[in-house]
Amino acid sequence: VTVSLYNGSGVSGAAGKVISPKLSAIGYAIGTVANAPSGISSAALSQIEYVSRSDLDAACSVATVLGVPATQVAPLTLLPAAQAGPSQVVVLIGKDIASG
Repeated sequence: VTVSLYNGSGVSGAAGKVISPKLSAIGYAIGTVANAPSGISSAALSQIEYVSRSDLDAACSVATVLGVPATQVAPLTLLPAAQAGPSQVVVLIGKDIASG
């Protein structure tokens, strides 16, 4: 499963230095690591989004690993599916998990 990470927390390094190592250490492939699109820079809560319905279980697994409640797992809305590339799961990192 490939996971893209978008930092929307405003906490520098949250995607590349905190969340990426946590996921890659347990076998997830990491896709895009970037700041969140659309000017999102102080999200309080993280969002775990799945690209297609068949990726829902993977998104729920990522949410569990990161300590994000299932209520914050949803279909992809952060960016168009065509921009998700090879990723099955897209994580918008909020302040709730930015520090690990």
